Amino acid sequence: MYGENTYMSNHNDHTRLKPTEFLRQAKAHLQAGKQDAAFAFLQQSLVHYPNEPLLLSYYGLLLVLVHKRYRMGIETCQNAIERHTKEGSFDVEMLYPVFYCNLGKAYAASGKRKEALEAGAGRPSPTRFSVGR
Repeated sequence: MYGENTYMSNHNDHTRLKPTEFLRQAKAHLQAGKQDAAFAFLQQSLVHYPNEPLLLSYYGLLLVLVHKRYRMGIETCQNAIERHTKEGSFDVEMLYPVFYCNLGKAYAASGKRKEALEAGAGRPSPTRFSVGR
């Protein structure tokens, strides 16, 4: 699996990174233009935190952007939104817009302009959660 030494650097074998650290490092890969590395890093993070909504949201977005897996990526972003109040360890109220921003970007990348605008505004209709690709 990608970068086992990367995510375990400066940590002993019995210590795993917290979700915030996984996210920080994935974002650093994205800012460096390394979408494949960010995707692989998020994949690794989900081994440890499979139900962490914010990690799932970014993973769903990268499924769309990196691998063109539109349906699966959008469904993952939607799943993250559904889980965010139940299982998230991040400050839900503060980061709530991020979930919809990621969903909106996933819709936009899949050519669903109307759904992208609605999700970006944080008010998607449940009937709009259709995926055509």
